[in-house]
Amino acid sequence: MSDFDVVNKPKHYNLGKVECIDAIESATVQKTGLMAVCTGNIIKYVWRCEEKNGLEDMKKAKWYLDRMIAAEEAKIATKQFEERVLGLDKMPWSSKI
Repeated sequence: MSDFDVVNKPKHYNLGKVECIDAIESATVQKTGLMAVCTGNIIKYVWRCEEKNGLEDMKKAKWYLDRMIAAEEAKIATKQFEERVLGLDKMPWSSKI
């Protein structure tokens, strides 16, 4: 009898000493929103790729990484715009380190 269950403990998420969901939980503990979702999905697809969908899962992980990168680039661009064009870094309430 197998220790795996296709719903509660699928083999492709239980390949080592740590279950995938536990790794995702630890990796996203200080993340929120899109960054948490993308991080979790990247881990999931890379974790299972060799046991489930191979290259397709690798491409899915890359899609989520590209989405994270685009979000971070947009965040940086917005901050730079606010600082340079709008001068928000010179406002009395802004703090510079």
